Amino acid sequence: MLHKFLLVRLQRNSYTKDDLMFLDQMLELHHGQGMEIWWRDNFVSPSEDEYRQMVIRKCGGLFNLAVRLMQLFAPMEIRNLYNFDKLCELLSLFFQIRDDYCNLISKEYANNKSYCEDLTEGKFSFPVLHAINTRETDTRIIHILKQRTQDVDLKRYCVQLLHEFGSIEYTRQVCDDLAKQTYDAIDALGGNTYLENIIQGLMDVFLNDNDSGNGHDLESNDRHIIDQNNRGYNKMTTNTNGRYHT
Repeated sequence: MLHKFLLVRLQRNSYTKDDLMFLDQMLELHHGQGMEIWWRDNFVSPSEDEYRQMVIRKCGGLFNLAVRLMQLFAPMEIRNLYNFDKLCELLSLFFQIRDDYCNLISKEYANNKSYCEDLTEGKFSFPVLHAINTRETDTRIIHILKQRTQDVDLKRYCVQLLHEFGSIEYTRQVCDDLAKQTYDAIDALGGNTYLENIIQGLMDVFLNDNDSGNGHDLESNDRHIIDQNNRGYNKMTTNTNGRYHT
């Protein structure tokens, strides 16, 4: 409703700079969301750089919107004293990539939502795109995504592949690096104990995660995927078309 209200104001030329700021950030958010949906629906694995740009637009749009709204109500003498763009980018990347990790690993996520919900949605999350882009000739994971499966054993098998390909560990390392960069960005802005404690608390998941339950037999699960593919997809074969899977 707020979007429509602002669009009417724009059409009537009765808008303010604040209206344009809000619309600008909302457009960024929807552009990022659109990129993610297009990749999912067309079975195209983005590069890591493309993924990061999507996250900065989708999640960063919300962080920037919150910051810019607060700046509107700040005293004039400090309103533009600090530049929070870098911090917002780092926070958006950290939150989203950590969320991708938790969706595949965290028992708490599985209890609150469902097990590996991103795999059922066919989403190219950060660990998934890393695995696909570093193992371009191995089509097992892309075929699992295409099935939009709710089969828990098949999803556990996919998580095991992500472990074997090094994608889970790589995601941990990226989050650790993003957390360190975020601490540095907070320090550069004068420090904030509360925000630092939030980041530290979010990092606890990498100490408390439990990778058990992924030790399933690969050969038997390979046969399961082939059986599933015979119902609507081609058998597991090598793919030489790079990132674009059909």
